[in-house]
Amino acid sequence: MSTATQMIRPGAAGQDAYLARVLSSESEISELADVGQALLTKFGSASQPKFFLASLSKPWGPRVVSVSQNGRLLGIVYAKERRVAGFPTGTVYIDATAGSMVVAEPAMRKEVFRVAISNLFRQPGVRALRLLIAPNGKERSVIEDLRASTSADLAFTRAKHHCSLPLPRSYDALLASLGPHSRRNFRYYRRRFEAEGHRYVAQIGIDDFRRAAHELLQHQVIGAREDGINRSLAMLAATERPLLTGLRGQDGKWLSILGGWYEGDTAIVLFQMNDDKHHPKSSLSVVMRGYATETLIMKGVRSIIFWGGVGEPLNQIALELPALGVYLDKRGPAWRVFRGIVSALRPRTPADQRRVGLRSKLTYHADWIVPRRTDQVEIGWSSG
Repeated sequence: MSTATQMIRPGAAGQDAYLARVLSSESEISELADVGQALLTKFGSASQPKFFLASLSKPWGPRVVSVSQNGRLLGIVYAKERRVAGFPTGTVYIDATAGSMVVAEPAMRKEVFRVAISNLFRQPGVRALRLLIAPNGKERSVIEDLRASTSADLAFTRAKHHCSLPLPRSYDALLASLGPHSRRNFRYYRRRFEAEGHRYVAQIGIDDFRRAAHELLQHQVIGAREDGINRSLAMLAATERPLLTGLRGQDGKWLSILGGWYEGDTAIVLFQMNDDKHHPKSSLSVVMRGYATETLIMKGVRSIIFWGGVGEPLNQIALELPALGVYLDKRGPAWRVFRGIVSALRPRTPADQRRVGLRSKLTYHADWIVPRRTDQVEIGWSSG
């Protein structure tokens, strides 16, 4: 797909026009690291072009927008287009919640976002935008203005996303914030782990971590797939300050690993793998997270962000980062009819078995086309 370039009027009178370029090739996106070096050095690993490219899985194609004015790069918006069986769907996704997908100086963030999504939505072949935004952020007004100027269909939905765990000054204080049963489990399973001669490894090299991940993959780790693990490993390799830690058995085999990276005084946990098949009664997840959080507290880390959320027992004290799903659709007759058909058929599709079997795959793809009625925020519905 060739690069698309468009001049867009500035939001304020008297300013020079913006130049927006939609980049779809890896080479052009990689070049942003040099072109935007002055801007990108102010942001963390997750805002870098190589991290974005590493995060793409097969169903996605890059649609990155660079916004410049008078030859100066003002910002980058990382977007991606959903593909089905290798074919583009015209549905473009942007996550604007964590701050890493919209890269711009704070004073220019709203304007860069406005220029980027206006450009994307007007691209030939683009039928819809799917976004995650902060409920009270500036992005919502930009989206509503775009809907008004294009007579598009717009719906807002509730969305579950990442979780944040503020860390106290001591590990004992963290345990004290848990319920008595969870607190007991953290202490009991750690003592048992150490009594069996196993050990915690605070920092693992990326090559050893990669080997450990593929070793654990052979043990039928719940929810782990080779393509997903390879994608996660590529993302970790693209970070400047990786967080790679694990549990090693007395026989030298890896029992659990946890991978992420650091951004300032925050640790982002991307994924964890546990050999529960051979150690079903060891609560490896609890042991791993106990060691990891204690180590992070000792390093002065102030919070942990769990990518995609966190389960028991830390979800008792973690805070869900608020997010609003956005469905912005062009009103082409064929696309509206297609969305209507998908919406009508949705109740016949199981909602609790995603990615397992043909019907569940259809459910997953349907979620990108129309929002679930139960998830819609009625007050946010606008259809022009």
